[in-house]
Amino acid sequence: MASSNEKRISSSVAIPKNLNSSNVQTANSRIGKECHFNGSLEFVGTTQIDGSVEGDILSRGELVIGETGIINGCIATERVKIFGQVVGNISCTKSLEFHSGARIRGDIKSPSIVIHDGVLFEGQCIMPVKDDSSVKTDKVNGGYEGGHSTEYENNEHNS
Repeated sequence: MASSNEKRISSSVAIPKNLNSSNVQTANSRIGKECHFNGSLEFVGTTQIDGSVEGDILSRGELVIGETGIINGCIATERVKIFGQVVGNISCTKSLEFHSGARIRGDIKSPSIVIHDGVLFEGQCIMPVKDDSSVKTDKVNGGYEGGHSTEYENNEHNS
């Protein structure tokens, strides 16, 4: 097992086969499943973590947390794809994906969030809107401008 100052990184690692994303090809770096990293991690590009990280992760790129990956810390990056486990808040500027088997405990914030079947998620979710004027709330009209209600809501009021 690597000490806290050591890490195993390879120059190019294939993303897991069950990741069917056409825009992701290979990782620039990887923390292997037998590796434990303690401290803040910063990178540019794509990084895959199959081992464990104790500390915050900051990136201008994409983070892939493999099935054996365990993160105990906050994540701030452009894109995250999670197959493993995260305990900590996650903030993405572009997209966040939780794949089957992922376990997340912490608050998440991203303009695009995909949660597949078989994910365990405990926390709050915030999806920022680029133009806050596009969605206006109005408590009198059911919460949203226009006051449209569903058939279920109409039936509830008529009962």
